Amino acid sequence: MLQRNVFLKGLYNKKAAENQRLLENVLKEIVGVKQSLFRVFYLWFFLNAVHQHGV
Repeated sequence: MLQRNVFLKGLYNKKAAENQRLLENVLKEIVGVKQSLFRVFYLWFFLNAVHQHGV
């Protein structure tokens, strides 16, 4: 019984570590997407301002 619990705990810890890694990857992706969206927005905003003012 004890051996089984140790095995299950090890399995659980491994799964938790995998989930943690997946979550971190997803968060990195989201942050990356957000950053590129901001970049696109700022570029568009800048070009729009330049175009309107004819700088």
